[in-house]
Amino acid sequence: MAPDAAADPRGRALFVPTVAAARTVSDETTAGVDHWVTFNLCVVAESEARGVSCVDLHGYLEEAEPRENLGRLRLPFLRLLLALDEAEASTRESEPAEPPLTWHFSFYRYLGLLEYAGIVLFDRAVRRYLDERSIRHLQLAGAFTPGLAALTDADYRRVLAAACGTLGVDFSVHVTTGEQPTAARRRSATVRQARALAGSVRQLMRRRRMTRGRTRRPGTGSTLLIEPFYEAAYLPVASARVCVWPVGGPVSRSTPTRPVPTRRSVPPRPALTASFNELPHVELYVEAMRAHLDAHRPAGQRAVEAARALVARHRVTQAVWGTSPAAAGPDTIVVEWLRRQGIRVFGLQHGGSYGDQPLDALHLL
Repeated sequence: MAPDAAADPRGRALFVPTVAAARTVSDETTAGVDHWVTFNLCVVAESEARGVSCVDLHGYLEEAEPRENLGRLRLPFLRLLLALDEAEASTRESEPAEPPLTWHFSFYRYLGLLEYAGIVLFDRAVRRYLDERSIRHLQLAGAFTPGLAALTDADYRRVLAAACGTLGVDFSVHVTTGEQPTAARRRSATVRQARALAGSVRQLMRRRRMTRGRTRRPGTGSTLLIEPFYEAAYLPVASARVCVWPVGGPVSRSTPTRPVPTRRSVPPRPALTASFNELPHVELYVEAMRAHLDAHRPAGQRAVEAARALVARHRVTQAVWGTSPAAAGPDTIVVEWLRRQGIRVFGLQHGGSYGDQPLDALHLL
């Protein structure tokens, strides 16, 4: 009797994006596939602990490929962000006294670039893997972790499904049955709340320590310190006029969930020129940025208005950040607004892998 092709594990693989997903995969499910596949080294370690064969997608990229890919995409991607901001400004009512803020360039010029370069490499590695291993069927177990800036689980799924469709590979989503109980999730949420409260207390104590005993000299401007302080916590500001951002504390730094975009809340999307259309996955990433901005723009606008009032009240003449406000959030757009007002912004580098990665030119503040 010929073997059942559906039961033959050869050419069948399970894509496991996270450790949480790996821990919900049963031994029975694993027995039905030839191996796991992932880009997450923690999943590789988890598979080794369970004695499961696992393919690491990093092995399908050359050592110099990530650096070369980043260098090749950097300038076209930054030009894309500037073009999107220019097109958006032309569709919005501009304030005559103030030029429009460059939301795309401010939010995505650093982490967005790294995220976009990463999705290009992800797609490339997946296609090489599917072709070289002659994969016939690929199952996805669990959800992808959201990217550095705008990408979500759905975006990564689209890229994975498109790669499978192009190469004639059957793609499906594996439904796991070993999810954690609600009580465990509630305990995890309680732990996060406790940590956030402890962080708030630490920030309050640092504020009081930094500003204790300072003297106010009439006629002098104030310095705006942008949290988190990191190295800025050691500045000798006891005798300086200092105010701290964000005024509302950690709550103003929270990340809202991503809503479904509506035509009423977002400006019309400009048509991409031929040069931008040649970029891989550019339509997907532009859509992701628009949805992400739709979620974060209101908080950014409120932050700018709060900063405007703070600058006027305290006569802010300069600002200092202790760690680069590179994430797509209120701090980033506030820094951009400060610079457009002619307020000097000084930065104390925190991390950045200097001396290890050639990313110096990407710190564009």
